[in-house]
Amino acid sequence: MDATLLHTDVLVIGAGPTGLMAGAWLQNFGIDARVIDMKSGPTRESRALALQARSMEIYRQLGLADEVKRRSVPTGEMRPGIGSRSFKSIKLNRLGYAQTPFAGLTMLEQSANEELLADYLKDAGNEVLWEHGYESFSDTGDQLLIKCTGPQGPVHISARYVIAADGASSPIRESLGIAFEGKTDDEVFYVLDAQGVTGMGSGINLRFSDENFML
Repeated sequence: MDATLLHTDVLVIGAGPTGLMAGAWLQNFGIDARVIDMKSGPTRESRALALQARSMEIYRQLGLADEVKRRSVPTGEMRPGIGSRSFKSIKLNRLGYAQTPFAGLTMLEQSANEELLADYLKDAGNEVLWEHGYESFSDTGDQLLIKCTGPQGPVHISARYVIAADGASSPIRESLGIAFEGKTDDEVFYVLDAQGVTGMGSGINLRFSDENFML
């Protein structure tokens, strides 16, 4: 089967929050860019939960701050405690109130951020190429030729630049011998998406024991 050939100025590999935000800003600057990911669509699990004030300011620059607020969960306080005992709450919406209009934290999980940015790219006419997985690339001197798998067969994409936003195990970064700085934390963390939970009160709840904590 002959490969489909596409052209772009910048190819972003990975449609997580980082890759989608890179694609959105390139689109905003009028730079032709395509985002690819081997997933079938945005992440379904919540994963990361909170947006800092600076992230909200960046969303505002893209014209998306109001949409983020519409989709987000208001979080004005944090409630630490031990067992069933809840201590006095910490007012998160007072943090940075004199420096930014987005004081405190905005709770919008990773999956919702991915959906929002993917919709932004789709509305701009540059829909994410889902189910497109990176295989290899070659440098022709004036451009890069990236070989990908696609839902309808092989795809070749020529680009001037490539952004590898495909995580700690990025195959394109590894093929270039670029190390991923840092180390793995030995602690084990669990993320649970739950429905119908009661008795915790509003805001972010923290509970501590001798060896563990729950957020």
